[in-house]
This record gives sequence, structure tokens and C-alpha cells, in this order.
Amino acid sequence: MILSPIIFKEKLTAPKVLGFLIVLIGIFFVNGRAMLSGGNGWGLFCGAMSAVMYSAMVMCNKQSKMIVGLENSVIQLTVSFLAVAVFTIMRQGVLIDMQSTQIFWILFLGLVNTGLGCYLHNRRRDGW
Repeated sequence: MILSPIIFKEKLTAPKVLGFLIVLIGIFFVNGRAMLSGGNGWGLFCGAMSAVMYSAMVMCNKQSKMIVGLENSVIQLTVSFLAVAVFTIMRQGVLIDMQSTQIFWILFLGLVNTGLGCYLHNRRRDGW
């Protein structure tokens, strides 16, 4: 977001700066104690790499003119799923220890938060 004026020649607006500041404050509130105590380095690293990969995805989306709308979201979510699946399998194997009560919340986050969010974002971008 901060590099968008340099990379994409976009105007740095007040909502973009405010959004960036809110993200930084959120990072501090979520991870502040861990950062101050020196713990959870692996989680902080994964969070930072997640941000880097998200920015790479946004840059690829801005350059892509052929793939738009829901097709774009489906490709993003599929590639993201495959990357996380490969990482998880490499890290802990195929067996995933999960309680049956957690399945609802995983599906909720996947379908409602991510799926519906991508759908509404693309509808807005397509002139909804």
C-alpha cells in the first residue's frame, strides 16, 4: 500500500494511509506482548510472510487484465489453498488433529469470511 505510488503511480490518499495505520495498530494489539517478550518468532515470521505474499498477489492482480471477477477470486483461493496444504503436509504430515467442533468455524471462515468477502469485492469492482 505504501509502495503503490512508486510501483503503480497511484495517488496516496488519506483512506489508504489511514488503512495502513489501522493495520499497524492491529498488528501491535495482536502481537504486542509476544514482540515485547521475544516469544512466538515463528508466528511473527509467518505473519510477515503472509503480508509479503498478499502484496505479491495484489501486484499480480493489478497487472492481470485477462482474468477478472470471480474467476480471479477462484484462482487466488485455489492457489492459496494448495500452498497452505503443501506447507501443512510438509510441516506435520497428512494427519491433521482437529476436533469436530472446529469444523464449523473453519468452514465459516472459509465460506463466509473469505468466499463471501471475495464475491462482494468482485461485485463491487464489476460495477455493482
